[in-house]
Amino acid sequence: MGLRLRLSLILFGTLGASFALSSFFLVQLEIEAGFSRATGRVEALMEAVAPATANWLAEGRASDIAALMDGLELRGEVFALQDLWILDAGGAVFYSLRDEQGRLPDKAFVQRAVAARDSVTAKGADRSSGRVSMPLQTGGRRVGTMIGELSPEIVRERVTNRLVRILVGVVLVSLIGFLVAWGVLSRFVIRPLTELFSLAESWRQGDFSPRAPVRYGGEIGVLADVMNAAADAIEKNRETLEEEVRRRTAELEEANARLEHLALTDGLTGLYNHRHFQEVLAQEITRQSRARRPFGLVMCDVDHFKNYNDTHGHPAGDVVLRELSRLFLDNIRSSDVVARYGGEEFVILFIESTRADARARADQLRALIAAHDFPHKDEQPLGCVSVSMGLAMWPDDGASAETLLKAADEALYESKRHGRNRVTDARHADGAPA
Repeated sequence: MGLRLRLSLILFGTLGASFALSSFFLVQLEIEAGFSRATGRVEALMEAVAPATANWLAEGRASDIAALMDGLELRGEVFALQDLWILDAGGAVFYSLRDEQGRLPDKAFVQRAVAARDSVTAKGADRSSGRVSMPLQTGGRRVGTMIGELSPEIVRERVTNRLVRILVGVVLVSLIGFLVAWGVLSRFVIRPLTELFSLAESWRQGDFSPRAPVRYGGEIGVLADVMNAAADAIEKNRETLEEEVRRRTAELEEANARLEHLALTDGLTGLYNHRHFQEVLAQEITRQSRARRPFGLVMCDVDHFKNYNDTHGHPAGDVVLRELSRLFLDNIRSSDVVARYGGEEFVILFIESTRADARARADQLRALIAAHDFPHKDEQPLGCVSVSMGLAMWPDDGASAETLLKAADEALYESKRHGRNRVTDARHADGAPA
């Protein structure tokens, strides 16, 4: 059940209960007031006719009294009279307005009225009937008593008509009050709270950009200010958190890239390591199996490297390996691949190359290395720092990674066996000098 409906039911129920309770008390008061009004009119009438009636009664002028009573009978409904009695000094009925038998009203009331010096009023059991007495005096002497009886039907009818008019007015006023109260409640309570609930729903769904309007006052205005301040703090914290997440993500990506690089490369030379080279070789064989384009694989080993390390120390040997790696990288194509295969061994892939082209490029690298000014090169057995190479072509010399590497390794062995510092083709592994 929504807020608007709940408040409507509360307001309507409150006004309905108030109307019912008010109507109940209003009915009771109106019944009392109706009897009092009717009694007052009868009493006023009796006061008006009492002097003449007293004189006529004292003089025994029954015809004049009858004529007066006939006039009153015609106006009986106006004064809500059911009957009117004229009693003589002894309390006997001298004249009755409607009862020809002259029957007296309630004897107890008659006794009170005859004995009273002033008017007497008595209310009936149904609260809509009653009696009024008026002493008849002339010349300071009491000559009789006038008793009037109210008509309960006329009194109830008048009370009912008046109640209907009052209740209709009360209903209209209550309806207008309800509409006014509903309008005020809707304008200053329901609408602001509905907007705040809608705002909270947006925030619950993660959108903190909306803000509560600043037009509210009182407690709702305080609530709106608190909600806006909370949203500002959440937005600020979220921006800070997002920035921190971006920074941490960038750091993590950078760390992952470094880890990936470390996992793929050799720590000393910066070239691809043995494991990654195996993956690249397998991928290249798969790729070229579809394209049917050959490529060359060169196994390379530094000549007399143990002698160099033993003579000048391993740090000097590391310098040679790093410098040799730089020469490889600077003198191969960007599409080619070079890796440290292990120790002083290297491996090169000449992608999409013919045998002649791969042989020529390998020999060019060999000559470049032999001519390079490495530290202590003159102290090497060959008078320079040199490399021996073995070349194998895919798929002619090997269709798989294992057979291709074996063919290149055997060609490298032939280069070593026939004097080093040379390139040997696996197809012609005869040790011919480069």
